[in-house]
Amino acid sequence: MATRTWYAVATTALGHASYVIGDLDTAARVLPHAAYSEAAPSLVRIMALAFLSLTQAELGQFDRSRKSAEESMEVVEARSLHALPSGSMAFTALGQSQAASGRLTEAMATLEQGLNLLRKNPGLSPWPMIHHLLAMGRVAIMSGDLPLARRLLDDVRR
Repeated sequence: MATRTWYAVATTALGHASYVIGDLDTAARVLPHAAYSEAAPSLVRIMALAFLSLTQAELGQFDRSRKSAEESMEVVEARSLHALPSGSMAFTALGQSQAASGRLTEAMATLEQGLNLLRKNPGLSPWPMIHHLLAMGRVAIMSGDLPLARRLLDDVRR
């Protein structure tokens, strides 16, 4: 069982790294192994599903992206992980998915909630904050709030 748990962790890391460097095909291929693994810890599943959602959105697979984002948030809610920085990726993916379907006000509220979580609990890695600020910046642009988008992108630089 421990081997399968570490496999899920490694697969999530590989999927995330693939997403970051733009190798979306690899990310889309490997992330489901962790996202749907019974051996994966909840936080690993949350992150794998969220990264899968972001990858699917980049590939233009918006229905799949929405489903993965919702599944990520379901794990957060089922395990009451709203206060952990790792759970913030579910908010990132869901907010981006909501924006893609035109629900900009709802998306910004979801992203604000995730940003508050990240600012209270910064975590060990800068990646959740980077992904979140970029997604929130895109939603701000879609909403026509260019000053907010500039502030968010300035935060990414820091």
